[in-house]
Amino acid sequence: MRRDAKYIYNFFEEENGNIKANMTNRYELHNLSQEDVTDPITLELDPLGGNEYNIVSVQCIDTKGVILVSYEPGNEANNKNITITTNDNKITINYSVTIEPESHVIYKTVYERLYDNNIVDATVTKVPVINAEIIINFPATYHFNLTPTMSIKPKLISSSLTQKIYNVEGGILPYQGFIYYLTRKS
Repeated sequence: MRRDAKYIYNFFEEENGNIKANMTNRYELHNLSQEDVTDPITLELDPLGGNEYNIVSVQCIDTKGVILVSYEPGNEANNKNITITTNDNKITINYSVTIEPESHVIYKTVYERLYDNNIVDATVTKVPVINAEIIINFPATYHFNLTPTMSIKPKLISSSLTQKIYNVEGGILPYQGFIYYLTRKS
């Protein structure tokens, strides 16, 4: 079971007016059974005709701090137990971890993408997630909005000119998530 997800999005305006997004997905993967469980992880980053994604890092650690999975582009010596494939600008990340009974691992992926101007994009989970926090940092010259496509509406718990934080208490079901919009103020 995936628990306590954090979706962190940092948007920066480039000199040419494009927007660079640095995105982090983090969650705990819990084994609620009485036996070791091996769980295959697949993350698909599909640009859907836009600019491609770039992987910054992937890491999965256990509760003792042991690194089970690691990936850093350009640092192949530290890459461990992971397969990354690219097909027509779509990136697929695959790995498996074995989790001890009544324990969990912490999974984190950081990736970037360049957007040509205003942004309309989405994040969707393929598996159930219990509890999530969505943290958005953006330039003061932009508006940010979020439209949930999940059964539980995210609660806006903090808002300023450059940041919004949402909390999702409860379950996010498979193929649910949110659509986000970043548009320049007029």
